[in-house]
Amino acid sequence: MAGNQRWPVENKIFVGGLSQQTTTDSLNRHFSKYGQADAIVMMDKTTGRSRGFGFCTFATPEAVSAALEQQQYVDGKEVQCAPCWEKTGMENKIFIGGLGESTTSESLNSHFAQYGEATAIVMIDKATSRSRGFGFCTFASREVMMKVLASPQVVDGKPVECRVCQPKGEQVLPPSSFQASKVFVGGLPQSCDEEKLRSYFKQFGVITDVTIMTDKETGRSRGFGYITFEDHRSVELALANRTTNMIDDKWVQVKRCMPKPQPTGAGGKGSQTGLAHMNSAQLAQFASITAQLNSMLGNFGMQVQPQAKGGCDGKGGFLPNGGGCFTNSGGFLPNGGCFANGAGYNAKGASKGSKKGGKSIGYV
Repeated sequence: MAGNQRWPVENKIFVGGLSQQTTTDSLNRHFSKYGQADAIVMMDKTTGRSRGFGFCTFATPEAVSAALEQQQYVDGKEVQCAPCWEKTGMENKIFIGGLGESTTSESLNSHFAQYGEATAIVMIDKATSRSRGFGFCTFASREVMMKVLASPQVVDGKPVECRVCQPKGEQVLPPSSFQASKVFVGGLPQSCDEEKLRSYFKQFGVITDVTIMTDKETGRSRGFGYITFEDHRSVELALANRTTNMIDDKWVQVKRCMPKPQPTGAGGKGSQTGLAHMNSAQLAQFASITAQLNSMLGNFGMQVQPQAKGGCDGKGGFLPNGGGCFTNSGGFLPNGGCFANGAGYNAKGASKGSKKGGKSIGYV
């Protein structure tokens, strides 16, 4: 039943049997060999001594699998490592997205009641009292939830997306992930090969690809892999069964695969600099400063001309050797990097030349 169901905490493990000599620093150093890690040794508040156990949260599920696959020795002492589980159970609950404006909590309940006992709710905007286009449904059993996830759902004549609600603490994924058909499987036993992995997960739907990651030097399994399904609903079924997925009597962790983030930063795709990265308040502040600057320059008969190398990137904003985008009235150009009749900046010093004979000013 839903009340007895427990869920693993994302990328977090329990570490027991620690030596009294082990500190949070030494535990962090030990697990850092698997990548970014955040470990802590639990201390007794009264005595200040170690309670003999701690926790470690990793940046990736692959790191978790690698740590759990091997016997760990911390500060010369054998310790026990295991996945962390939520203290309270996670209900058999699903998210329903793409609801029509006409769908109410009553009609949503009526729809899912055909599968078994269920309690549904449509989320309403408090300001407008209109539907926010999504809702949730909690089922009396996992079996009922599995039946719902196994087939397309149409509520009040509109196709909707259903997915398993994420355990508390797990990273929230964007709506684009609803159609994802790939899962990560961690904690695989060494006895599990790709054929065995495919054999187990085919119960959730047609599989198009199975990969188990191996060590390049030894050829041994690294304890995790990936499965790509033909239908995204198969992902939901595998996740709905996540607390009981067992291979060779060993529980394996199933998680959604997240899309790789777009590169950011200087020179990278998707990078934003200067004006393109400012909010409305910052833009307003710059507009005010520019207007004052133009007024001051006008009193001295000065004007600054756009420079050939003055910093126009055509995409809005400041370049390392250039200026910002301003109109002659103190506003901003949406796609420039130069002043039309204001002040420009030049990393190489004062700018040269003026069409109207006024002095040009540059800032190093």
